[in-house]
Amino acid sequence: MMMNIIKLILNILLTAVMLLLMDPRSFYGLGFHEWAGLFIGLFFLLHKALNWTWIKKVTVGFIKRCPGRTRLNYILVLC
Repeated sequence: MMMNIIKLILNILLTAVMLLLMDPRSFYGLGFHEWAGLFIGLFFLLHKALNWTWIKKVTVGFIKRCPGRTRLNYILVLC
């Protein structure tokens, strides 16, 4: 339950920062744009780490259902 609240807060913060990053020439300035870009990049990685079990589960399920050629292409795109 607590992890879901953390994920929800993280998603809301990422969405808000992404919206603020849309126009670097706004009244926030280029400095904010650059720092917020670093912030959103770090939290994007955190978001992926927190959801890694889901990502793994969906990927394995997808690969098991696909024909061999599709699996190969999927793996090649990841590399």
